[in-house]
Amino acid sequence: MHNEPVLVGLSGGIDSSVALFLLKNLGHPVFGVSLIFTPGRYNRCCAEESIRWAERLCAQLGVPFFSLPVGEEFEKQIIRPFVEEYARARTPNPCILCNPLIKWRYLLMWADKLGVPKIATGHYARVVEVNGEYQLFRAKDREKDQSYFLARLSSVALARTIFPLGDYTKEEVREIAKKLPLTPDRPESQEVCFVPDDDLAGFLRSRGLAVSSGPTYDIHGNLLGYHPPAVFTIGQRHYLGVATGKPMYVVKIIPGTNAIVIDSSAYSGSLLADNISWVNDVPKLPARFKARIRYRHTPADCYVSFDSGFLRVDFDTPQWAITPGQYVTIYDDDRVLGCARIIEKL
Repeated sequence: MHNEPVLVGLSGGIDSSVALFLLKNLGHPVFGVSLIFTPGRYNRCCAEESIRWAERLCAQLGVPFFSLPVGEEFEKQIIRPFVEEYARARTPNPCILCNPLIKWRYLLMWADKLGVPKIATGHYARVVEVNGEYQLFRAKDREKDQSYFLARLSSVALARTIFPLGDYTKEEVREIAKKLPLTPDRPESQEVCFVPDDDLAGFLRSRGLAVSSGPTYDIHGNLLGYHPPAVFTIGQRHYLGVATGKPMYVVKIIPGTNAIVIDSSAYSGSLLADNISWVNDVPKLPARFKARIRYRHTPADCYVSFDSGFLRVDFDTPQWAITPGQYVTIYDDDRVLGCARIIEKL
């Protein structure tokens, strides 16, 4: 219904601004809100200058604007677990958790306060109602599709969510942005939004986590050398501290020791995952689906089953750098079924 009020989450970037613009042009009464995650300039997702820009855009469009501090919960629910995962030698993905625990929680809470039935964001994804059930699907633009990050949203949350950009390409969105009274110029970031200057090692040190040198082993347990202080992830090939005459990659990080294990290949065929979350009902398993192990990963054919309380994914072909701490998202064609946190590659 085009007369249905919508609360739009605004980051100050092109995507959320265009989402607001599209909904307003469709005739929706719209409200804009920016969540303030952390003070200062460091949170690129909603930095102070971006929030001021969003407020100016709303003023130009005649849209009511609100800003909502969520820093305390963001620290508790996102930043602390992020640091704890690195302490466990995992590579966390804070965005997947931030969406349900912070963004949707507070957007829906504020919408309820305003008496607004729907919320919207600038994510590239689609919500489809099938027989009264709200399901999550990949976006039209496969390069920009963000369904991977949204896989922990529930069908209840999706029932109140609109993704205006789901049927647009990024280029189409850029063209629409030219019609805005103000032009967003905030660059897109691929890094963790709350890490100052993308200095992950410095950020972790500031949180009390040791980032120091340590031993480098091969897969047989032989000591090859010592790496310099660095933060490692599976598949990494820099700062290994050894010269073998051929490319070598991190295949294991040993928690509490600053030790890494390297090999000439980082391919693995299977994984175990916990923290399982399904968008709708639990699918009948075992079954064949597709899975993504990171945002830029092409969905790969696999066999999904339960294994002693964990989710097990066996890929038809080995996948590069299956990384503990990241999330595996399960797809049935374009539909998102759910996701789980990778704890072990097999």
